[in-house]
Amino acid sequence: MSFILCVAFLTVTMHNFAYANENLPTLRSTNLILPDLAGNIVEVFQGQSSKNIYLINDLHCDYTVQSNIAESLGAITDQHPQGLVIGVEGNSGWLDTQRFSSIPKGNLKNKIMDKLLSQGIITGWEKYADSQEEALVYGVENNNLYQANFKQLYQNINYYDFMLELATKVKKIMQSGSEVLYPDHLRYLETQRLLYESGVLSFEDWVSILLKAKDQEKLKFHTPNLELIQKMTHLKQNLNFELVYLEVHDFIKSLLPHLQKAEKDSLKKLKAQVIA
Repeated sequence: MSFILCVAFLTVTMHNFAYANENLPTLRSTNLILPDLAGNIVEVFQGQSSKNIYLINDLHCDYTVQSNIAESLGAITDQHPQGLVIGVEGNSGWLDTQRFSSIPKGNLKNKIMDKLLSQGIITGWEKYADSQEEALVYGVENNNLYQANFKQLYQNINYYDFMLELATKVKKIMQSGSEVLYPDHLRYLETQRLLYESGVLSFEDWVSILLKAKDQEKLKFHTPNLELIQKMTHLKQNLNFELVYLEVHDFIKSLLPHLQKAEKDSLKKLKAQVIA
């Protein structure tokens, strides 16, 4: 048995979310072809059996993703004329795929289905199933376990405001007690951080303080970009711009006798930019 992992593209509401970006490379070790703008195949396990399982990564209640899932399911069905079974999360057992069958097919029904999809009332597989004469859809959840998890979720949601208020209180206590809880070097860093965030301390000075603290604490993690900023700051502080100007002036002056008119004009423009 082979496993093929697909992702449905997300291109609107969250600005090309990382796992669902159409720039992801497509794997061609499978015969499955998805519509170019609907999704991509990102991982394949090739088994010895001729049977395939297609796993489509989901993002709940996102219209673009759900629409692309519906289109991807249609493409998979077209390439498997012998038929297939669709397994879905959030349900148990065989599912009714004809609950919208009383609405005549046409432009009005398409608008209704799109509206329900955009509001998160139906999902991509439901839109797909409604477009088929017959679709076999099976809910893969263990019903008892699913209901227990769902109950726990709602209990947690009910406690959300309480937990948020508690976390806010703990944060205030930690902040007010920082002078007691922090050792001297951390209190110093906290003071410098506040100066940086208030605009009193420059970014370059803040980087220098962080790197100094890193050396003092003998921390092992790498900070190549911070060290590069420190080097650039040091270079800027020690650069003699008057000497740079004189060197550029002498360099251009020595080159002028050997150049054509167009090249001389270009050098004069360069000289003007250096002076500016």
